Amino acid sequence: MACLLLAAPVAGQTTGPKKAGQRILQIDPADKTKSIRFDSKRLPKSASFIVSVNPVSSTAPPKLIGVIRGDLVSEEKRHIPVSDANIIVHPDGVNAFSISAQVDPKGATAGRYTTTAQLGGPGYSNALPVTIVATLRDSKGGALLLMLLGWLLGVIFKMCVDLFRADGEKIRSTASMRTWFARKGIIAVALLGLIGGLVAWALAYLPNHTWGAGGADQVRLVAAAFAGVVVGATLSDAFAPFKPA
Repeated sequence: MACLLLAAPVAGQTTGPKKAGQRILQIDPADKTKSIRFDSKRLPKSASFIVSVNPVSSTAPPKLIGVIRGDLVSEEKRHIPVSDANIIVHPDGVNAFSISAQVDPKGATAGRYTTTAQLGGPGYSNALPVTIVATLRDSKGGALLLMLLGWLLGVIFKMCVDLFRADGEKIRSTASMRTWFARKGIIAVALLGLIGGLVAWALAYLPNHTWGAGGADQVRLVAAAFAGVVVGATLSDAFAPFKPA
């Protein structure tokens, strides 16, 4: 399952000479970063925050305009078109606005995408630039398949090590391989190896919100799963060691 992170940290607020009657836009520091995670279905979602207007007044503030200033571009120079992102502004009382930053990641591949939105308009002495960061990762199912590949390679490696220690040159025979797979402890090998692979998958995939953006992620996952399986399968030797016939 793929997942997407949307952060909207305010890069700063630009101020100019304040004219009579103009008001100032402000964002609570706690609202400078917003996040949203997308699953592998790549459905549109949004992140919301509040922009306040000062000085406080009993009359409605001027209209606030939000604009996305360009495509969301990844570090690999991939794009989410600006037409698939927008800013929606709703009044929130007479001294604030509720802002919704929306992104539709349809068709986008894994990666970290950024763009800039700007909030302002006539009647305000400043404009608020907002950086939008969207992160996507490849599906959880695809990562699990790679883990299973690492599990299979790890089990084969463990078999080869056991057979080499037991009968040397006979490692090349299918009969010795059948003996290894028919061992009493094969279930323990498989289960402990699978647990090791799942731990490696969780550590490699879950914390990485751009997993799959480069081929190195897939290679590292297979290698981590392979190592986890070998460790898990080796632990099974403590109570179910391989004993050749």
